Amino acid sequence: MPPRINRSLSDGEASGDFSMNAITSIPGNYFENMKYFEILDFSSNKISSIGADSLKQLDNSLASLYMRNNKIKSIAPNTFAGMTRLNTLDLSGNSISSPCGIKTKDVTDYSLAANGITRLNDNCFPDSVKVVKLNLSRNRISHIGRKAFDGLTAMEELDLGYNSLSDFSDGILSLIDLSSVHTLSLRGNDFQYLESICGHRLPNLKSLDLGHNNLVDLQKYCFNIYFTGGDNTDITLNFEHNFIPSLAGSTFLGLDKRLVRLLLNNNRITEIDVSTFTKLTRLTYLNLNHNSITSLEFLRDWQDNDLLELSLANNQIHTLLPGVFLNLDKLTKLNLDSNYLLYIESNAFSGMSSLSDLSIEYNLMTNLADGAFAGLSRLQKLKVTGNGLVTLKNCTFANLDNLVQFHFDDNLLHCDCDLMWLLPFMNRVNNDGISSGVEEPVLEDKCHYPLTSTGLIMANQVSGNCRDSHVTTNACVGLEVQFGEPIEEEMNITWSYDPQSPGKVEQITLTQLDIESNTLMAEEDVTEKAMPITLQDVKDDKIYKV
Repeated sequence: MPPRINRSLSDGEASGDFSMNAITSIPGNYFENMKYFEILDFSSNKISSIGADSLKQLDNSLASLYMRNNKIKSIAPNTFAGMTRLNTLDLSGNSISSPCGIKTKDVTDYSLAANGITRLNDNCFPDSVKVVKLNLSRNRISHIGRKAFDGLTAMEELDLGYNSLSDFSDGILSLIDLSSVHTLSLRGNDFQYLESICGHRLPNLKSLDLGHNNLVDLQKYCFNIYFTGGDNTDITLNFEHNFIPSLAGSTFLGLDKRLVRLLLNNNRITEIDVSTFTKLTRLTYLNLNHNSITSLEFLRDWQDNDLLELSLANNQIHTLLPGVFLNLDKLTKLNLDSNYLLYIESNAFSGMSSLSDLSIEYNLMTNLADGAFAGLSRLQKLKVTGNGLVTLKNCTFANLDNLVQFHFDDNLLHCDCDLMWLLPFMNRVNNDGISSGVEEPVLEDKCHYPLTSTGLIMANQVSGNCRDSHVTTNACVGLEVQFGEPIEEEMNITWSYDPQSPGKVEQITLTQLDIESNTLMAEEDVTEKAMPITLQDVKDDKIYKV
């Protein structure tokens, strides 16, 4: 079948697409009259072998060759030896049992993923001196010789993910002298402990991925001798989806000014020593999602830090103790979704002056204290979806002037006139969000109470039922009296704080000036004694007009 030739590339460049046919072999003289190809794609055919002469005519032109998802078992050692321009070679998804001996001296991006490779013997890649990226993932490799990677002097990225490795003692020895290696993936293997890695050094490694293994411990002092790069080397460690139960204070010792990203999500962590992170002064991203953490005390003494993003979703956190976030003044994003938080106290996020994105979705909160978000003047996104909030008080959200996204859907809102303040607040957030290009700036709850309003849109119910209401709650000052229409005569309101103690009564007199300004705020000495008053209190004569 003739190829689909693409001549839309730059001058002198052409590609041939032979993919998804039923080709079983490539004849030695097939490209005799097609020597212009720079890119060839033979993916998803039924080719079982590649002879030394199969692509001979393309030695001086071919730059990229894709042979993935065939049935290749054997490749003549010199097949690619004369290809002076070949830099991308993809042999993934075949049945190659050993890559050793295949000459690829000019290839820079080399993929042998998803073959049948079980071993990497010594001197397996002696001719691959220009390979920068080597992908050996999704094979069945269980043994790596001490000199397996000798000759790969230009290699920067090595992917050994999803193999059958449980010990890397020899593998690490074969990498020690390769100073260019900065990215190593051992993801999806069978490691339980790190001894075979801890005892050796890869001086310029910037990323180590051990996610999806069977790790049950991160040994103390492991990384003190492992990383030897300069103090400003950015390092990422990934230990997600393992079985780690705790973090000792010395776990990351030696990475003080180097570690910038740390993934520990989806483990079994219940305890974190208070000194575990205190010396990690350059860490910017910490993911602890899906563990069993109950206490955040490990954050309290982290005085010198550059942390920008902290994820603690799906843990077992019940409360946010005062001052626990006090030192996280650079944090911009905090995720506390799916915990067991019942209540957010005033000043709970004190110290987080840079926070712009806060998510507390799907907890068990029924109430938010006045000033729960005090100090978060830069907050732009706030999500409290999926809790049990019955009302939202004005004072709780005071000073959140920069919000461009506010989600409070899927709660248990009582749609009474206490929510009148929320309508202009939502409108402002929605307008600012649209102007900022935010998707879904506001997601509002539907009414759950009273029963006659269940399932109806909150804003419609409140605006329709409370337009002429004279009395609504303002939690910041205790009581706010508003007038739907002018009142000419003087009005008194008697406010009873405790129905069981009739003597505890305050009387507020509205003057003509109060009436003309359409608003009266109760005096501070009054509000100090008062509990928040709702419209139901008025109806029950706990507060009444005289």
